[in-house]
Amino acid sequence: MKYWLHLIIIIFVSFLMHYIAPWWIIAFISLGSAFFLTPKSSTSTMFGFLAGFLLWAGVAFFLDVENQHILSTKIGLLFGGLGSTILVSITGLIGGILAMLGSYIGSNLRTVVDQKK
Repeated sequence: MKYWLHLIIIIFVSFLMHYIAPWWIIAFISLGSAFFLTPKSSTSTMFGFLAGFLLWAGVAFFLDVENQHILSTKIGLLFGGLGSTILVSITGLIGGILAMLGSYIGSNLRTVVDQKK
């Protein structure tokens, strides 16, 4: 249950914060959520990746559909004819890796703090 809460916190708080904070805020939110909620590093890292991927791919897909794939088609041409689906997937992968690293650092920082006690 803690891991699903970790996923929901990352997605919800990052979605709200992206209006007022820089794009990399998801790493700090993942770090904080993993530090306070999840003790196991491997599961926390996996759920962090999943949350970042779902959030960034979802937002990218929504924005892509909203502008009728015009921007993704032009960007895809710059990168050798990539389709909009591939670009949305790459965007999700970048967000997933960023959230994964934040979760990994947060859960390992929690382990270090617990060992100091």
